Parts: sequence; C-alpha cells; structure tokens
Amino acid sequence: MSIHDIIFRSAAATVTLLLFCCGNPNDTSGTPPEVSANVRARELRLNGAPASAYLPLQEQAVKEVREGKSTDDPVDVLSQMGYFLTRTGDYLRAIEYLQEAADSIGGNRKNHDIRGDITLYGNMCTLYARLGMTEEALNANSKAIDISRANGKVLLSDLYSFRSAIYDRAGNTDSSYYYTHRAIDVIDSIPLIATKEELVDFYLQNMYISLIENYRQYPDSLDNAIAMLEKIEKGDNGNATSRFAIGLGYVEKGNPGKGIPMMEAAAREFEEQQWGESIHWAYKLLIGVYSRLGITDKATALYPEYNRLNDSITAGERSNAVIAADIRYKASRKEAEIKQLNATLMSTRQRRILMWVSIVLAVAAIIAGSWWIIQKNRNKRRHLNNRISELIVSQEQLNSRLQTLVSEIDNSSIESAKGIITPSLVKNEDVGKFRRSFEALYPEWLGRLRAQAPNLTPNDELLCMLLYLKQTPEEISNCLGITRMSVNSARYRVRTKLCVPKEIDLDQYIRSL
Repeated sequence: MSIHDIIFRSAAATVTLLLFCCGNPNDTSGTPPEVSANVRARELRLNGAPASAYLPLQEQAVKEVREGKSTDDPVDVLSQMGYFLTRTGDYLRAIEYLQEAADSIGGNRKNHDIRGDITLYGNMCTLYARLGMTEEALNANSKAIDISRANGKVLLSDLYSFRSAIYDRAGNTDSSYYYTHRAIDVIDSIPLIATKEELVDFYLQNMYISLIENYRQYPDSLDNAIAMLEKIEKGDNGNATSRFAIGLGYVEKGNPGKGIPMMEAAAREFEEQQWGESIHWAYKLLIGVYSRLGITDKATALYPEYNRLNDSITAGERSNAVIAADIRYKASRKEAEIKQLNATLMSTRQRRILMWVSIVLAVAAIIAGSWWIIQKNRNKRRHLNNRISELIVSQEQLNSRLQTLVSEIDNSSIESAKGIITPSLVKNEDVGKFRRSFEALYPEWLGRLRAQAPNLTPNDELLCMLLYLKQTPEEISNCLGITRMSVNSARYRVRTKLCVPKEIDLDQYIRSL
C-alpha cells in the first residue's frame, strides 16, 4: 500500500479544517497592518507562496518565541515550523521542532488555543505517517483525540478520518472502516467549517475506494461501493481517484469495456497534474488489469514508466526508513538520558536521606545514652518494661483476632457470592447483584478489562463476565434474553474494542486477563 492512500484519501477532509497544514485557523482571516511573523508566514503558505518566502519569516517567529519577545503561542509557532519543514522534506529538523513544541505544552503560554495543541499532534502524526512510522503516528493521533474529547470534540471527525487513513495504509482495513464510521458519527456533535454532506462524502469516498481496491476481501460490497462513488461523482465532490476506482470496479464486475477507459482517463489526469504517487498507483493497477485480460501491448508500454516511478518511490521509502530509524534512535537516546538523569537525582536524594538518617540516629543515640545515665530508679524502669511487654502481647493478640475476623468475613462474603453468582440471574434487576457478586469473587479482573478497553459499555462488560465464566453462546443467549445472532454481534463488537486479532480466540483472551 503506497503513501497515496494516506495523502490523497485523507487530504480533502484534513484541508477542510486546515488541521494538518497550518496552525490556529482563527488567525487566517486576513493580515492586519501589524501582525506577527508567525501569522504572516501562515498567510504566505496558504496563498501558495514558495517555501523560500515563508520559511525565513517562520524562523524569525521561532527566534522571537525563544527570546521571549513574541505574544504568539509557542506551541503554535514551533508546530507550524515543524509542519513547514515537513513540507520541504527536512524531516529530521521537523521532528526536533515538533518535539520542542510538545515540551512547551505544559509551560506558561500566551494566547493559548486548544486547536494549537491538537494541530501539533496532527502535524506529528502526518510526519510519522509519511515516514512509515505507523505506531508513532497512531500514538500522536491518540493524543490529539484525547485533547479533542476533553475540549468539546474540536476537530474530532477529522482526527478519526486521519486515523482511518493510517490504518488503511497499514493494511488494517477493518479498523480503517471502523474509524471512518466513527468520523461520520461525531459530525453532528461538533461545529463545522465545511457542510456535513461534504464531510460525509469525503469520508465515505475514501472508504468506498478502499473497498473496491480490496474487493476480494469484501466481495459483497463491490456493487454498493461503485453505486455510492457514482452518486458522489454526480455532485461537487468527485475526483480522478474515485473515477479510477469506479473503472476498476467495472473491470472486476466483468465489464472491462466500460471500466478500462475510465481508469485510463483518470490516469491521464494524474499525469497532467504530475502526481507521482497517484500515477504509480494507477499504473500498478492498470498493468494488473491488462495482464489479466491479455492486453500485453498496453501493459508493456506502461511498464518502463511504472518501473521508473517504483524505483523512485522505493528509494524515497528507503530514505524515509533511514530517517525514521534515526528519529527512533534519537528518541531512545533522549529517553535513556532522561532515565539517567532521574537515576542521578534519585541517587542524590538517597544520599541526602542517608545523611539525615545518620544524623537522626546519632541524636537518638545521644539521647538514649543520656537517658540511661540519668535513670536511677531501676525498679520503675523494670516495671515500665514489663508493662510495655504486656501491651505488646496484648496488641499481638488483638492483631491475631482481627486477622481471624477479617478472614472469616472474607470467606463468608466469598461463599455468599459464590452462591448467587449464577448466570441465570443476569436479567433485569438482578444484574447489579450479579455484578457485585462477580467483583467480590474476582476483584481485580474487571479493572484489567477496563484498562484494555476503556470504551466498553456496561453490556459489553456483562458479556465479557459471562465469557470469563465459560458460558456458551447458547447459555449467554438464555441469560441475557437475546438471540444467538445478537450474541455473535456483541462478541464482534467486544473483539473490535479490545483490538483482538481474528486468529486469537476471544474467550481465551478474556480469561487470560
């Protein structure tokens, strides 16, 4: 899967809210007579100026922030510098600025806008995705999502859409489609710059293109994907990528006479726009179609240019892999330095503690010696010691009795719980009793389950409890009063939220927590 999937399939939605292409969108409504270098650089970039025009301004903005002469949010300034460097391909410097911006989040900031924090992690996510660092990209995206959820779901639909694109590029189509639907689900709950219809078209367009590309994995979705893309094409949101996918869909349906011309026409559009990644993607699929249908002359004609593009992309990917390795190495070194610093601080703290303990012990020894010297009444001291011994014995007896009582209470509670934690009670008002009994028997298990998937619903947790008790689907159906099909749907939903791969047995996974 080429980077085409993440750049072109998510570009429309992300550009809509300027999430991953600039800083705070509130500052782009026109350039006042006197504005900061940060805002002027953003304006130049949005107006299509070359990097040589806006990069010097952004460097000036960074300098002013570091010298304490700027009123701009330092996170916004540093994040925008990182984004500009990402656009120019200077990835190593870009990550340095983005990490500096991340370090500035907890500092004393002027004109703090929460969108700047979300944009920072969006920019980091974009850079990591370009370098093929999927895990790092998802982590950055998760941080942006957490900030968005905590602040009125700002830009949340775009964040879900971009997460979908990352999973799509990594070949995890199920997760990709899941987050596409999550993006659509939250559209109604957030303020939009674009219309709802435009965003839904963008999100679904990406998903339907992927469904056609992966039609062998989802054969029943081919007709619907073609129909939905054709519907979008009739509006204002069509593009060459979707037209190419429609043509590919017709070929796979057995109508190459209609599909191949559409694919070829879309490929020519890519060529006119000089979109190297898209041309490579289109040529690869066209050569595959030509080869299957025996159109060897066209396949032969495309192969040299495809091979050249492939070599170029492969070289770029190798270069990105080297850069990614360097970034990971520097990150590991920084982490090791932090650990070493913490260890040094801990050692210093321990030495100070040892010094104070020594002083306290010395003082205690002096006091004890003085006390020993001035004690003349040995009988009183002996009586005191005997009394202390009696109190110690009494305390030990009380502790022993208390331990016995606690054990009896625990055993009684557990035996009581065992008597009532029967799956037949998992209905209506008995759900609470079942939950309390289950938690009494397995006090730590539910906490571990929630740590694995905080977004599980109470019904999801109830299903997991029954699976942990080794209940069969039929027994679960009877317990909950639902159909076997509903049980299977609930199992699939739990598997998705727990991110359990298909090859792993869900029941065993839950019982292993």
